[in-house]
Amino acid sequence: MINSAEAGPVNDLIYGGDMDLWKKFGNSLKMRLAIRLADVDAATAQSAFEAAATAGGFTSNADNALFPYGTGTDANPIYGNRYIDNRNDYAASNTFLTY
Repeated sequence: MINSAEAGPVNDLIYGGDMDLWKKFGNSLKMRLAIRLADVDAATAQSAFEAAATAGGFTSNADNALFPYGTGTDANPIYGNRYIDNRNDYAASNTFLTY
């Protein structure tokens, strides 16, 4: 359902808005899921894998979905994001503390 002719998401940290790469990523995930399904329903798995492969998946490491860090710093790039920066509402859950 991804339309390559349309602009990608703003501030896309993974692929920089390249919707063709997002298509490859989605199809590669479909192939991975089909492989996991193979032991349960081989025919459906084969059909799903072939459909995703025909639509186009990763062809090299250049297609990998990476979350790159900025240059010159070891800080996580999401940390400086305007939605996350300067938050003070982080807290441990009771489930974690009880464990």
